[in-house]
Amino acid sequence: AATEVGRMTLFNSDWGGTPMKRYRGLTFDNDDSLYGYWHVYDPSFVESLYGITKNLGGTASQFMSLPLTDGESYGGYWNNGRGIEFDGTAFWSVNIYIPTLYRRDPSNFEYFWKTDIPSVFGSYPTYDIAFQAEGPAGDNAIEPYKPGNRYYMWTINMDNADVYQLDVTDALLPGAVTFATCTNTGTEMQLNWHPNPSTDFIDHYIVYKSTDPDFFPSSGDSIAVTSDTFYTDALSKATTYYYKVRGVNYHGYSSSSSYTSIEVTTTGIQSVNLSAMQVNADIVLTWNSDINDGSKWNILRNDRNGFENVGTVDISDGSSYKFTDKTVPENGIYKYKLELVKSDGSTIEFNEISFKYFNNLVFGLSDIRQNPVRNDFELKYSLDREGEVSLTVYDITGSAVKTLVKSGMNPGVYSAKVNVSDIASGTYFAVLKQGEREARRKLLIIK
Repeated sequence: AATEVGRMTLFNSDWGGTPMKRYRGLTFDNDDSLYGYWHVYDPSFVESLYGITKNLGGTASQFMSLPLTDGESYGGYWNNGRGIEFDGTAFWSVNIYIPTLYRRDPSNFEYFWKTDIPSVFGSYPTYDIAFQAEGPAGDNAIEPYKPGNRYYMWTINMDNADVYQLDVTDALLPGAVTFATCTNTGTEMQLNWHPNPSTDFIDHYIVYKSTDPDFFPSSGDSIAVTSDTFYTDALSKATTYYYKVRGVNYHGYSSSSSYTSIEVTTTGIQSVNLSAMQVNADIVLTWNSDINDGSKWNILRNDRNGFENVGTVDISDGSSYKFTDKTVPENGIYKYKLELVKSDGSTIEFNEISFKYFNNLVFGLSDIRQNPVRNDFELKYSLDREGEVSLTVYDITGSAVKTLVKSGMNPGVYSAKVNVSDIASGTYFAVLKQGEREARRKLLIIK
């Protein structure tokens, strides 16, 4: 059985008096404040929302009063409403005569949304109401300020006990966001949109960006959360972008109709056509651009560790540029893109290209046919690109005992003869070096 915790008497109530003064409903807001829906009957016919200061064991007091001024019966101050509900941001009431359901502003108790109630049977087709919130999983575990929640109002007909469930989700979620002026400076997109009406109870806006004109805004497309009605997006690539904005309030995200009503816009960054070709062991990049607002081009190459800067080319008076990548590590598919460094230090990236690299020559030392070695032998090695090369024999202390090659060389397959007459028996290492690359073989010389 229920246990009584406390009791209090509400003020300004006279059930059988002349005129009668009655409370027709109680509800709480998000801050646990109590509200009562109060009526005065004939001859004045007025209704009010009272804020009630709880006083268990005594008589409650009033901390606020908002009169009903937009009633639709008995001169505009009367709906003979039954029940009062709070949905998290606004109050709900009814007119049992018409019958109509109202959503009311908590600051003045004036309605800003209303709808007809289906039941029209008898004298009191809407005798009470109940508010229900449902989470994305179809349960009551809603998450404020999150998408996927749904909301319902339940009504009951006193005369025939019909109960109706009304979906009021669209009434609670923010309406469509519409853009005002949007300016493309070439390096920034300055977005401005009209504020939603105050009765949408907006908490913040989410800005989304995509290269797909028909994209459905999701968390992966979000680029900003703001309480303002403007946002500036720095453009970093030469491509076409599309923007959408959703309003968010306590109940969730703006409904689906807002996605299609939001305009799109594109960047004004000049495109740059980048091309690549293989020349021997190198990849040669060429591009044309009339951009002169910058200091240099960074050349970015992607391998298994992500994009890295493999070189720079200074901005010149001409429009044609060339860069030779001599550091391609191995055969495979590589991606390149250009990064413009502007005069103020900011950067803009341009579309990437892919290139399949294959070189039948590899950098390295071949296996030594007879190891241990007792007599003179040959070291065979190959080079996949031109450059300074050294081939040296070291002892186990790291001291060079014989330099076989030290010169600039072209790609190809080579061999070097090793005379061991002046090398003592022991363990040695043959080391091939070119730039930062190195290959080595272990030697065991026995005499």
